[in-house]
Amino acid sequence: MGSQGEGYHAATIQRRLAALDSSEWLPSPRSAEVVDLSSGAYHQNFLVCCEGKFSVARLNLSSQWGLTKRNQLEREAKVLRAVEGSGVTPEFVALLDGDPPILVETFIDGHEFCYGAATDSVAQALAAVHTYTAGRGDWLPPTEPVSFLFDDGSRLLASMSLEDRGLAEAARLLVGCQDARSSAAPLRASSDVVVHTDLIHSNILERADGCRIIDWEGARRGPAEWDLAYFLSPVTLRWAPEQAVQMSRLEVDRFIQTYARAVGLAADSITESIHALMPAVVFRSLAWCVAKASEAPPVGGSVLADIASLAYIESLMHIFE
Repeated sequence: MGSQGEGYHAATIQRRLAALDSSEWLPSPRSAEVVDLSSGAYHQNFLVCCEGKFSVARLNLSSQWGLTKRNQLEREAKVLRAVEGSGVTPEFVALLDGDPPILVETFIDGHEFCYGAATDSVAQALAAVHTYTAGRGDWLPPTEPVSFLFDDGSRLLASMSLEDRGLAEAARLLVGCQDARSSAAPLRASSDVVVHTDLIHSNILERADGCRIIDWEGARRGPAEWDLAYFLSPVTLRWAPEQAVQMSRLEVDRFIQTYARAVGLAADSITESIHALMPAVVFRSLAWCVAKASEAPPVGGSVLADIASLAYIESLMHIFE
């Protein structure tokens, strides 16, 4: 059936779907075509086409929450139901039991976000999600981001076996940055909403009618500024494709102002909260990068090794001062 290490094959998923009864999203199960769409550290996604209808079959490889594959996908299904009314996310279609369990969601056509002029559209999409989910998603326990991010980053650093000298020195530097949590500016954030927490470019799709946000596996309930800080983090920007246009200070300000206008809040107070969150966001992101780069074989190979390089981490030390 495919293991966590090997992943699953499109032919396996196609056979699973062929055995189902017909439904609105799968009108002719035996004629459905399944092709690989994308994969990451925790999931594989397959594009399903059946009589002109497109959907995404999502399979869990491992859970960052320590859940079974079925329970992980069930959690994601509940998140999709909570955010889909915003109009900028996939919609829940079905949750299929079996081996493996499959989450089916609507397919959003678009291309990976590449910064540039589309950053305003990301601000508007986030505003739509945050505005819509305020007061919703109460089944998600609230998360205080500064404590969580420092604690989770510390856990990642403590769990590593570092044989590479450069990575070991990078981890040592990061451990020394944990003191920043005690001197962090107080967080005066907006009310709790459903936050994505992983807004790298590949989780944002550009379309002619605006950006869409996908892959809600790590969603939590917390302050909206958590998503803004993550999106603007220098570590997140490091993930951008080579052809991406990096954001200038003026563009960052414009992004915040666009978001502030959309949610009806003051840009200055949002900026203050982003600054208060940034050390924790950067700490946890770098700890994750070093942890993944220390794996054998490392997830993402040279990309993660580059992110976790000692020189890059040293260049970010000012954030913790």
